[in-house]
Amino acid sequence: MPEKISIPAIHDDDLKVILGKYNLLEQIEHGKIKCKICNSIITWDNLYGMVFQNSNLQLVCDSIDCIENLNSETNG
Repeated sequence: MPEKISIPAIHDDDLKVILGKYNLLEQIEHGKIKCKICNSIITWDNLYGMVFQNSNLQLVCDSIDCIENLNSETNG
């Protein structure tokens, strides 16, 4: 039986507000933000999650390896 996972969700409009507060919104739209784990360019289509690191908001792409890495980092 699959493990149950709690997945917090956020509406796109709220996400844009949050990213705007951290000056990331325009940078995403111009392809200037990279995944904190694999350095792939973050787009609206591949944005998976956000995590704070040293008071900075870092973004993570939807690559399976990056998701697993993020989950082990936040749960470990």
